[in-house]
Amino acid sequence: MKGINSVFLLGRLGADPELRHTKSGVAVCDLSLATNRAIKRGEGAWEDEVTWHKVTVWGERAERLVGRVTKGAPLAVQGRLSAERWSDQHGQARTTVKIVAQRVEILPWSGARPASEGGGAGELPPARPELDGIPF
Repeated sequence: MKGINSVFLLGRLGADPELRHTKSGVAVCDLSLATNRAIKRGEGAWEDEVTWHKVTVWGERAERLVGRVTKGAPLAVQGRLSAERWSDQHGQARTTVKIVAQRVEILPWSGARPASEGGGAGELPPARPELDGIPF
């Protein structure tokens, strides 16, 4: 039986994307994507729990992404998990898990939504057909 390695995230960029190229000239862009969820603590107070994800975008997708989004922009990312193993300066074995993006969509966003639309600052906007995401 073959396994399935698929991840789908909706989140916000933690920094502006920066493009670099490998020695062979292939474009690569590493992103920091934040996802959050509300969790109930103690006396019923709700808090946001933020999880940061490392995302790598390769090739033409990486080139098209840079310059089109900035820190805070909402993105939909679909890809696969990849474990990178390395040794730190003390010789300790380390592992970093990241998402290798196969598809990235820039979601529509105009900043904070008015309360009349059912949301506040920092929430992802509702889907609007006239502003469908830009597929990469």
